[in-house]
Amino acid sequence: MNLYEIFKLTLLSLKIEDELRLSYLFSRKKNEIDSIKTKKNKFNGVFYRVLVFFRYIFVNFSFFERASKEVDVFLFSGSKNQLDSIRSTILSLDKKNINNILVSEGGHGLGRVGDLSVLFTPSVVMVALLVFFIKLPFLYIKVLRRKHDVELNQYFSIYCRPYVLLPFFFQLLKKTRPNIVVMSNDHNVSNRSLRLAAELLNIKTLYVQHASVSNFFPPLEFDYALLDGRESFYKYQECLSTFDDVDFKVVENNKKCNVFLTGQKKETRFIAKNKSDFFTVGIPINKIDDLIFIENLIKKIRCNDVKCIIRQHPTHKSCDISRLRRVFLNDTLVDWSDPHNEYLPEYFSKIDIVVAGNTSIHLEAVLSGLPSFYVETNKDSTYSDYYGYVRNGVSIALKNNFTTDFLMTETKVFFDHDRLISIKNYSETYNTRWENKEGVLTSLIIEKILRGDETNSVFDYSDIEYEKVFFGFNRLQ
Repeated sequence: MNLYEIFKLTLLSLKIEDELRLSYLFSRKKNEIDSIKTKKNKFNGVFYRVLVFFRYIFVNFSFFERASKEVDVFLFSGSKNQLDSIRSTILSLDKKNINNILVSEGGHGLGRVGDLSVLFTPSVVMVALLVFFIKLPFLYIKVLRRKHDVELNQYFSIYCRPYVLLPFFFQLLKKTRPNIVVMSNDHNVSNRSLRLAAELLNIKTLYVQHASVSNFFPPLEFDYALLDGRESFYKYQECLSTFDDVDFKVVENNKKCNVFLTGQKKETRFIAKNKSDFFTVGIPINKIDDLIFIENLIKKIRCNDVKCIIRQHPTHKSCDISRLRRVFLNDTLVDWSDPHNEYLPEYFSKIDIVVAGNTSIHLEAVLSGLPSFYVETNKDSTYSDYYGYVRNGVSIALKNNFTTDFLMTETKVFFDHDRLISIKNYSETYNTRWENKEGVLTSLIIEKILRGDETNSVFDYSDIEYEKVFFGFNRLQ
C-alpha cells in the first residue's frame, strides 16, 4: 500500500469516525470517569498540547522499518493490564501453532522474536503531518464550539493521536494481512483506531474484555466479543442507550457482534500459599485514590499487628507515591508490591484478604479465593461502588468504624452460597472445567473462527436479534 492510499484511507476513517469519537472517554464521558476527571497536566493550552502530540510521535519514532510477516492473528496490547488479559491466549495460540503477532504500545511486550512495538516510521509520520495540518483547524473549531475548556487545555493532544495511529495501523495491517485482529480494550484511542482501520480493510475484529466494565463504555462494534460473564453482557446492553452519538453505523456494528461468555482472562489464580505468620491485608491502590485516606487506612489496620502489603497501580510513577512510602519507610508491618516486578498471583499468595476502592482487583481476588472488602478511598469520587461489586454481592462494604476483628470474622464466612452465585455472574467459567483455562478457551474460539467451524461443541447459542442489540449470545454448556 503506497503513501497516497494510506493518506486517503486515513482521511476516510476520520470522516466515518472523527477524532472525538475515537477518543471516546475523553470527549464523551470525562465527567463520569474519575481517572479522567481528576487528570492534571503540567502544560495546558492548545499550543502545549500540540507540542505534546509531536512529542508522542518523536518518542515513538524509528528510522528503521522492522520486517513483519503475514499472520493469521494480529494481537494488540496498549498497556500492561491489556497484555495480562491476552497473555494466556497468546501462549495457547503458540501451542496450537497458529501464526500470530503481538503489537504492543508503551514497552509492554512478551519479548518474542517477531513481535513489534508501536513505532512510527518516516512514511507514517509524513502521512500523519499531512493529515494533521489539514484537519487541525476543523478539530480546533469543533472542540471550541463544544465550550469545554478542559478539552482544549488538557485533552487536545489525545484528539490528535488518530492522525498518526491510523496510518500506522493501515500500513502494518496491509503488511501482515491477518484474518482476525484481537484487542483487549474498546475505549482507548489506540484500540479504537485499530478497530476502525481493520473494519475499513474488511478484517474481522475480536474484543477480549480486560477488566470490569460500566455502562459508560462505548457500544460493542466488533465482529466478536469475549466477555467475562453475564454482568458484563447486561452492562454492554445498556451501553447502546447511554451512547451520546448513536448513528446507523454504531447500531449496525453493535447488532453484528457475536458475544461469547468466556470468564475472566487474567492469570490471577495461585496454587501455593506463601503467607507470613501475620494476618495480612492487601491494599491495591490506583491513581484516583486519595493517598491521605490510604495512609490513614494503613495506620488503622496495622495498629493491631496486622500486616499490610500495598500494591501500586502499573501507571503509578515513583513520585506519585514517594510521600506514602516515606511515611512507612521503617515499618516492618508495611510492605510494597510493584506490578512490574511481581505478577498478581504472587501478590495474592502473600495476603489473606483485599481491601480497596474502585478497582477490578476485587473480582480477581475473589476468583483466587481471597475475600474482598470495598472501602470508599476518595470522598470526591463520582460514583461509589463503580463496578457494582458490593451491590451485586461480590464484595463487602466497610464502614468508617470497621475493626480488624470484623475483617477476620467475615473472612471465615465470606464464600457462602449466595456469594458464589454472584461471582459466577462476573466470570462465566467460575467453578467449571474451564476455570483457569480461559486462555485455552479463547484460543479455541479464535481457531474455530479461522476455520469457519461452529462453536456448539462448547457453547449454547441463542439468537437474540429480537432484542435488537447483538447478533448472538453464547454461554458455556
